[in-house]
Amino acid sequence: MQALAQTPDEEMTHAVLDKLQRSTGGLVAYYAVVGTRRICTDYAIGDFDPKSIGIDPFELVKYSRSLRTGASGRVILAHMPAPFQEKVLAEQVPEGVGPGVIRDNDVLVESLKDILDSGFAVGRQECMSGWDSVAVPVMWDQTIQGSLLLWIPAQEMPEDVSGLVAATLMAGEVLSRIAAAP
Repeated sequence: MQALAQTPDEEMTHAVLDKLQRSTGGLVAYYAVVGTRRICTDYAIGDFDPKSIGIDPFELVKYSRSLRTGASGRVILAHMPAPFQEKVLAEQVPEGVGPGVIRDNDVLVESLKDILDSGFAVGRQECMSGWDSVAVPVMWDQTIQGSLLLWIPAQEMPEDVSGLVAATLMAGEVLSRIAAAP
């Protein structure tokens, strides 16, 4: 409940999302932790037309709720206590996710260790075919608040993602500082 009370201010959060969207050209979303799920609370899409992706927005939200799927879910899951992780690992992978979703629990657990070591996750068509992503945690003190996600069309994702990772990490750090501000 303390972490929830530290939710970043809407206007300040959106300004960070908008800046990341403009600097990368991708789609940007902020996900807040709700129990063992995540919910998109804000986004910045620039001139992108959501109808052009050919998926019902409700379906996209349904896939992204589970912490099993996508870079943003794995970033949150990596920072959750073991009992929460075990509960999520017991869930089935939602139907209709992208071909890159991690289905094997052992591989998923290893990816969580990598996320804790590196501070970010890269997703390759996990939630949706044709879209890759970079996600970073948004923290309040040592408590996971949510995740910041940058989506890029898979054909536009560069081989070297370090620039996108750096931009997303910087934005995530700003959101974490906003959450920590009294």
